[in-house]
Amino acid sequence: MTITHDFSGATVVITGAAGGIGAASASAFAAAGASVWVLDVDSGRGEAVAADIAAAGGRARFQRCDVTDDAEVERAIGAVLAGDGRIDVAYCNAGVGWTKPVSTTEPDEWRKVLDIDLTGAFLTSRRAFLAMRDARSGVILFTGSPHGYRTMAETSAYAAAKAGVGGLMRALALEAAPYGIRVNSLLPGAIDTPALRAEAELSGDPEDAIRRWGAVRPLGRIGRAEEVADLALFLASPAASFITGAELLVDGGAMAAQPAGLATVAPK
Repeated sequence: MTITHDFSGATVVITGAAGGIGAASASAFAAAGASVWVLDVDSGRGEAVAADIAAAGGRARFQRCDVTDDAEVERAIGAVLAGDGRIDVAYCNAGVGWTKPVSTTEPDEWRKVLDIDLTGAFLTSRRAFLAMRDARSGVILFTGSPHGYRTMAETSAYAAAKAGVGGLMRALALEAAPYGIRVNSLLPGAIDTPALRAEAELSGDPEDAIRRWGAVRPLGRIGRAEEVADLALFLASPAASFITGAELLVDGGAMAAQPAGLATVAPK
């Protein structure tokens, strides 16, 4: 169920919005009345997301943006300001997953993940903050990850990047607070997105992998992209007006659960 919020008159920018959580968030903000800018390197899928939103009666435009290129990020933010004259919400969501241990991760592979997941978040949030600062209002959101706190041997670069996103978010929250700008992160767990499905394909039995990933969570399932989008709308809304510098888990209770083998209380 989508929570009802009113973003009429607001301009929302979302990176990595051509699919998954970004596309779901773009649709949700548009349904709530916002003018949404879909930013992504994938022009075909990004334009399709914007067209689908428009077909549903919403307002959306696509702008190509490689978040690792500061000049391109500056152009994209400039296009938003030229088109709408303001940015009320910037959701720095673009990212790439990575499954490879430290011992076999090549330096160029490491740099690629950090360039997209961490440097991309920095470049986008920096440009958004500069645009919001004079208006003395706005909301900046990041997509972090529980991997920034608890991870596995095979996710070295991804875990490092997402831990960095958490540090960036907290520092920016402190810098932005005097200007009335709030900054927070969402930490999605296993969410049913094309990226998760692609990872499941590596197991040889993707449906079994999805089932297992859901079964180990206290809620007994993986999440939906729309559930993350609902939280993004909440954090961007006046209902969250006293929340900044926070990381909100969307993981079905996984981070709250101690591994069964480490339990200190005998099961009933």
